[in-house]
Amino acid sequence: MPEKPESAIIQWLNAHYPMVRDREQLAQVPQLLMQRRCEFCTATDLTPAFVAAVCYHGYLPMGEQVADLPLLLIKSHHQRCVLEFANLHLSRKLKRYARGLTLTMNQNFDECLGAIANHHSPTWLIAPLCNALIQLHQHPHSQVALHSIEIYNDDARLVAGAV
Repeated sequence: MPEKPESAIIQWLNAHYPMVRDREQLAQVPQLLMQRRCEFCTATDLTPAFVAAVCYHGYLPMGEQVADLPLLLIKSHHQRCVLEFANLHLSRKLKRYARGLTLTMNQNFDECLGAIANHHSPTWLIAPLCNALIQLHQHPHSQVALHSIEIYNDDARLVAGAV
């Protein structure tokens, strides 16, 4: 019987990236990445519960479509950005521009996520991951709740956002 294309893809991926098969393995992600000297682990579980577990462990969930197989990429950052507000400088030009903006939180999660996905298309925000993120926003799971921050201009048009 010929091998399924999906299992061939998983075998190839597992040869190059550590495959996380269940939530219990998430605690081992840093060690798996160090052993293989790579940035990502992969998983085939894109359910809201698994994505929540990935977030709970402090990893960034990203998606990738390989042939017809949607994958979850589990990114463990060695270094993260930190914004130090005490040292933040805002130019006059930016302050003038900001006068016409409105900052909101969780006013339109779906629109914000969709705009980010469109802006980065076709990259890491694949449809199954977006669906899981929307579900986690609507129904937090395992102490993980997702939020959106939106910035609207004077015309009430979304001009920036983060999820």
